[in-house]
Amino acid sequence: MATLKNINNIPFVPIILGILGLLPFIFPLICIFFSLHSINYFINLSFIYGALILSFLGSIYWGYALNITQSHLRHNNFYFWSIIPFLFGWSYFLLEKKYGCTFIIFGFLICQIIDEIMFYYKFFPKWFIFLRRILTAVVVSSLIYYYIKLY
Repeated sequence: MATLKNINNIPFVPIILGILGLLPFIFPLICIFFSLHSINYFINLSFIYGALILSFLGSIYWGYALNITQSHLRHNNFYFWSIIPFLFGWSYFLLEKKYGCTFIIFGFLICQIIDEIMFYYKFFPKWFIFLRRILTAVVVSSLIYYYIKLY
């Protein structure tokens, strides 16, 4: 079965889903640009969506742990790491919003660092890390901008 890929060999479906997944992060920018009402509402929705996405990022490591056949210690580390992004996201709901927003931003950055380490050790394919770099750059940049707008 042939799959459509772009020049960097990223499968077509992850590109489309990644772009669609960025819409909740980009929509507040559109609201700000056109001076629409309820900007803070949409910015807060972006942080809530970010908390949800952090949970999904953790599931990548859980899934990887399920497929690992190497050492037991390494196997368990992936399970433990898989809940850390969720905790960063959950902090948005547990802490004062100012601190929760900061934890979400740091959660994305830490996930990217871990992904880079895993890529270095050849756990992830090249197309995956390339796509993650782009998506994380857009997400973190927009969330930092929204944080500045809110506080």
